[in-house]
Amino acid sequence: MLILFDEGASGSMIKEEIVQDFLEDFGIEQNVEYMTGAGSLACNKRISLQVTFDEFGGATRIHHEFDVDPNPEGIGYDMIIGRDLLNKLKIDLRHSDKTIKWNDVLVPMKSFSDIWEAKHPTRQEMRATFLRSVEPKATQEETERVTKILDTNYEKANLEEVVASATSLNREQKRKLLKTLKKFESLFDGTLGRWKTDPVKIQLKEGAKSVNSRWYPVPKINKETFKKELERLVKIGVLEVVHESEWGTPVFIIPKKEGTVRFVTDFRKVNGLVVRKPFPIPRIADTLQQLEGFTFVTALDLNMGYYTIPLAECSKDVTTIVTEFGKFRYTCLPMGMVVSGDVFQSKIYDLIGDIEGVRTYIDDIFCIGTGTFDEHLSQLEEIFQRFENAGLKVNASKCSFGLQEIPYLGYIISKEGLRPDPKKVQGIVDLHKPQTAKKMKSLIGMIQFYRDMWRRRSHILSPLIDAAAGKKGKMKITWTEEMDDAFIQLKQMVTEEVFLTYPDWSKPFDIHTDASDKQLGAVISQNGKPIAFFSRRLSKSQRNYTTTEKELLSIVECLKQFRNILFGYEINVYSDHKNLVYEATLSESQRVMRWRLLLEEFGPNIIHIAGVDNIVADTLSRLRSNNVEEDEIESTDTKIQELFANRRVRSIQADFPLEKKLLREEQQKELKKRNSKIKKLLDQKDSEYKIKELDGFELIMYKDKVYVPETLRENTLHWYHHYLNHPGGDRLGNMIKETCYWKGLSNQAKDSVKTWEVCQQYKKKRRCGIIPAKTIKELVPWRTVHVDLIGPYSVTAK
Repeated sequence: MLILFDEGASGSMIKEEIVQDFLEDFGIEQNVEYMTGAGSLACNKRISLQVTFDEFGGATRIHHEFDVDPNPEGIGYDMIIGRDLLNKLKIDLRHSDKTIKWNDVLVPMKSFSDIWEAKHPTRQEMRATFLRSVEPKATQEETERVTKILDTNYEKANLEEVVASATSLNREQKRKLLKTLKKFESLFDGTLGRWKTDPVKIQLKEGAKSVNSRWYPVPKINKETFKKELERLVKIGVLEVVHESEWGTPVFIIPKKEGTVRFVTDFRKVNGLVVRKPFPIPRIADTLQQLEGFTFVTALDLNMGYYTIPLAECSKDVTTIVTEFGKFRYTCLPMGMVVSGDVFQSKIYDLIGDIEGVRTYIDDIFCIGTGTFDEHLSQLEEIFQRFENAGLKVNASKCSFGLQEIPYLGYIISKEGLRPDPKKVQGIVDLHKPQTAKKMKSLIGMIQFYRDMWRRRSHILSPLIDAAAGKKGKMKITWTEEMDDAFIQLKQMVTEEVFLTYPDWSKPFDIHTDASDKQLGAVISQNGKPIAFFSRRLSKSQRNYTTTEKELLSIVECLKQFRNILFGYEINVYSDHKNLVYEATLSESQRVMRWRLLLEEFGPNIIHIAGVDNIVADTLSRLRSNNVEEDEIESTDTKIQELFANRRVRSIQADFPLEKKLLREEQQKELKKRNSKIKKLLDQKDSEYKIKELDGFELIMYKDKVYVPETLRENTLHWYHHYLNHPGGDRLGNMIKETCYWKGLSNQAKDSVKTWEVCQQYKKKRRCGIIPAKTIKELVPWRTVHVDLIGPYSVTAK
């Protein structure tokens, strides 16, 4: 929507056409006259709305009552934010530098010449928003967690709100907690602390040679913003300018909604040269036993923990980054460096590890009390005092006080005792019974893969093996009561064994991942013994991902799900998708670049294996699972409602071809034609074509999708192609098929794209060979000579 922040308006208003579908149910009759800078404006209805401002990050939702402007030519904007809401939200319109500030986010004011751009977002901005919208919610949250650290942009904590969020504490306990926090108020001022500790030296492997890569290009639209971000990080002391360095690691940028950018350092080549020293974790059985029976537990979060640790002068060059604006190097421990987690874990343990009840795991800091609440506060005071002496800062908004249970190293610890984290076996528990011979044999193969572990497997598998014997491919399996019992026993056998298996952090973790068209699968193991299983169905939108994106998502989701087991330790990821081992693959889309934030944190080794050797992950990705994120379950009805109701889409191009009134008129014209095919289809018995009422209009539907008459098809293809920023034929067809239908839609979408001149002119040319082609870099002339020969020639009389 197009929104005006108007200090001349006494109240906030919204156009009637934006909310007309909701006025009957939610509108309130109320006559009011507002004064704007252009004069008075009469409104007779009011509506309560929940609003997010995307340009300020979109994370904060506000509730407010807006007066409804009934005049189509009235306010000239979709919404006006007047003095009432400007004051309520403390939005600062800074005319001195032509910016708007809210929640410490600065957004440039737009002139009238910018309105067209506001209604027609750039291809990059629209693509970034669209790709993010179909990511799994949990993955979005995890990448937001990482990028929040990278942004180095925190605010002073509201301690009263922090304490109020501790719902498990009573009023007296909250009062005491607030008093303790205010005693150390300087810890929560939102600034970047500086750890008073010995500078860190990064040890390189013997024989390691410097890495000096070419900088990654930055889109022209982001260059100035990227330059300002570099200058900001230099100003706060995270980076410093360096003119001469043999090292040079490239960075890539990720545009943010509010117009700024964040950049991520691609340390993969450097990480291969660095010596890791993983911090040892005590024997898990002993640790878990010590944690049982707590009374209070608090989880603490440090502000930008890595950035607080200084680097030794001799190690700064290793972290040098190269950009088109020159070279810079980190002055502190950078994100993405493979040793960063090890160093942080070691230093935080040295600082507070001797305090009774304190448990640390990388950036997770738990203070566990087994006595009274006053004794627990004494523990916290000791921790805060050491943080203050060390020069650290605490991110209070991310701290949790008085928790009832905590996840720790693959287990859930609560007041009632200790239990394994059910996520470890959710991939097995959620499996459906295989209905075909091929899927049954996949399940049997997965169990046989761990034949040395599960001694009872042959007896349990017997009914399932008999059922699949002599059958092939998609032949149906008829389930009996004996088979049902065997399937249940099979799940119990696997879950019991996995729950009893402790991870060994002195050894690498092996992760086998796979993705099918509809599902993700992964298994984490050590020494051939499974530690955890993962399986999840893909949402409809995620099924349109490329094969590479699906395979990479299975890795990202597994790492995210079991972060408290895997993070900071050696990880080998085995995938049967060969392109994942190539560097260029990890830069192929905006979505993939976001996921690289997570990959860089964990630093896994990605290894290709043949599909026949990836039995367990392949089975988990193909046998149907119950596990699908609720946020991603979208009904066709919901999508169709959005198709017609989304005013933001309609504002991008006024001639939206599927307005309900126009659609009904064109459908009726097609019905009245002589020998109408659609009429014959509607009249057929048990026809998939139906006439249904949608928002007061009777429309022809096919399997709950809108039937598009022939006269509107070409305009529909053009509109979607323009709005989706010129996708290829397959993607265009798939997106339209989410809500619309006509026979031959996919082929027509492909043919249309081939005829559009702009797409053909600028489309990326396909190149032969495995992606990417290996490059040969030589710096000395004539060291390598390339020869191309043809022949042999045949000798003839001529």
